[in-house]
Amino acid sequence: MPSRRDALRVLAASAAAPVLPWGQTAAPKSFTKDEMPVLAVLCDMIIPRTDTPGAADAGVHILIDEDVAASGDAKILKDGIATLGGTKFLQLSADEQHAAFERVTDSEFFGVLKRRTIDAYYHTQEGLVQELGYHGNVALPSFPGCTHPEHQKLS
Repeated sequence: MPSRRDALRVLAASAAAPVLPWGQTAAPKSFTKDEMPVLAVLCDMIIPRTDTPGAADAGVHILIDEDVAASGDAKILKDGIATLGGTKFLQLSADEQHAAFERVTDSEFFGVLKRRTIDAYYHTQEGLVQELGYHGNVALPSFPGCTHPEHQKLS
């Protein structure tokens, strides 16, 4: 039977564990530790940092890693990263990375990566709140309808 002393050891050990964004564990679930930085760069190429955080800032690559663990998308994404050269992709200049990425925009890999990146980004505070300005389920005092002049009913 565990003692209070054992419980305190567990609590102390968990407090000393590093805090990682979005509940990331020490080891990725679907990708290797070498593939994760490549995935982060690719996600950032889809949603780059502007006046709001980019995909990598929001931890999108971590969310994708956690989400694709049980789907066929993991293989598609891993194969796509390999097609781009794996970790060698990170050694390319920004222009070379964009050119290489441009060559795969008609592939299943790009479609899956783009869909997953956008979906994950707009589930984060950075995408939903900072970029879209969503403030939750707030009742409006009135609903004026469409205010575009070209959509107003002619009298």
